[in-house]
Amino acid sequence: MKRYSSIHKNTFSGNGYTVIEILVVMAIIGVLGIIISKFQRDVFSFNRYFDNSLSVGDSAQKLLRPMTAEIRSASPSSHGAYPIDAVADNSFSFYSDIDNDGLKDWVKYSLSGTTISKETIKPSGNPLTYSTANKVTKTFMTGVRNITDGIPVFTYYDSTYTGGSGGVVSPSTGSLSSIRLIGVKIRLDPDPNQSPNTIEVSTQVAIRNLKVQQ
Repeated sequence: MKRYSSIHKNTFSGNGYTVIEILVVMAIIGVLGIIISKFQRDVFSFNRYFDNSLSVGDSAQKLLRPMTAEIRSASPSSHGAYPIDAVADNSFSFYSDIDNDGLKDWVKYSLSGTTISKETIKPSGNPLTYSTANKVTKTFMTGVRNITDGIPVFTYYDSTYTGGSGGVVSPSTGSLSSIRLIGVKIRLDPDPNQSPNTIEVSTQVAIRNLKVQQ
């Protein structure tokens, strides 16, 4: 009697592929799927990061515009005081007609913690005086990292400043009358636990009316 040994191949009818080969292909496809999915997720994450960065930076720039306009138009107060009232690394006060009513408001921008506040006083009385009872305080910007990062919000320059180094007026020892240009630099991180990372916006403002102040 002849004995036949039969070898059973694990095949699917008509396709010629073994189960093992199909499993290997499926495993490869699965790995590729994971890689592609992760890549897409990273792309979306980067897009979201850049979108958020642009949004934060654009918002900060929009907020700086009214501030710089007010500083640029600083002029003697309604009772004749010098246009610049006081200077510090993280605060700056001055006089400016911010609402175009003919009266020079006292304006102060100051950083405390991670919040920049804007304080204003409208002069009143006869003769005009700046009473603290009329002070209005509003939140100007939040999520500011300047104190944490050791970067002053305000830097002051005299007429010798040419855009490079030098010409810096010390807030503690410099003369107010020597200041001709104010640099503003703000580092923002609205949510340290989420992207984007810190965004920095900066500008420089020349006070028009100080050109004739000696």
